Formats: sequence, C-alpha cells, structure tokens
Amino acid sequence: PLGRYWLAQMVVMCPHDSTKDAFVQLLVRLIATCSSGATHGELGRRDCATGLAETANAGVEPLTGAAALIEAMLGLIEDPRSVALFSMMHVFQLLNHVARLGPTEQRLLLELDAPCRAITYFLPRLGKNSRSLMPMMQMLATLICAADV
Repeated sequence: PLGRYWLAQMVVMCPHDSTKDAFVQLLVRLIATCSSGATHGELGRRDCATGLAETANAGVEPLTGAAALIEAMLGLIEDPRSVALFSMMHVFQLLNHVARLGPTEQRLLLELDAPCRAITYFLPRLGKNSRSLMPMMQMLATLICAADV
C-alpha cells in the first residue's frame, strides 16, 4: 500500500513553503491527469499508471492513483502526530485545488468523505488564526456547493 511518509515530508514537514506550494501543484496536476476522461464511477476504481493504486483487501476494489493519493492526504489530517506538530495548510490547499478541478473530482472527495473527515479530525484542533483555516473552509464551501447539485 501507498505509504504516507513521503507525502508528510513534502507537504507537511518541509520547512520551505515554496517547496510545499510547488509539490502541491505537482500533485494537483497528477490528479487532474489521472482523472481526465474518467467517469463518475471510474475515478475511484480504475487502474492508473502512476503506481499509486493500493492492493485489494478482502474483495474491495483497489483505489486508482488519484483516489489513493487523496486518501493518503486525508490520512495525514487524521494522524494526531502530524496535526499536533505541523500546519496542515498545504494539505487543505491540495484538497481545495482538487475540489476545484471539476465535478468528477468533487464527487470523489465526497465519496471519500473529505468534508466530514476534515471537520471530525481537524477542526477541533484549529486555532482561530491557523493558516489552515482558509483553505479548509474554501474546500468545504466548494464541496457543499457540489453536494447541492
């Protein structure tokens, strides 16, 4: 399965915001490429040549590269060690950019329960002045609008 350590290194723990910004943009382009041409049901299930697909367990279909990558990013906000020590601003920037890619990606984020996971695991830990607050709220607003459609 896809490990989260390299994601945490580049998106959470790296001391340089410019490096995090560039890596987030790279991941958004990767997700956009994996999801281009995918239909609603395919994005979370079909194979992707990125090598990020997780292995199937007990008959569960593997996630695609895009879905596995988003799942790993959501896993970062659920890790109490990461949340306690580092800013999640770039994680939420990535999720916000993915939500803005289009309806297919919005449905995938909703299927992966991104809004609930963000609120449940991270919002109680946020301070009013957290740099993570704005991108998280933007992602939630985009997904709320998508859920109404």
